[in-house]
Amino acid sequence: MAGGSSALLQAETAQGLAEELRRRADDYERMVANYAAGAASERRLEQTAA
Repeated sequence: MAGGSSALLQAETAQGLAEELRRRADDYERMVANYAAGAASERRLEQTAA
């Protein structure tokens, strides 16, 4: 039984890590979208200033 308990603990740990990585990926995807929007805004400002 101890081996099963260890495997279950490892599975739960891996699941927690996977969830954390998904959250981080979501955060980074939002950052990418924000930077892209900022870059587009800067391009529009440059075009109107030119």
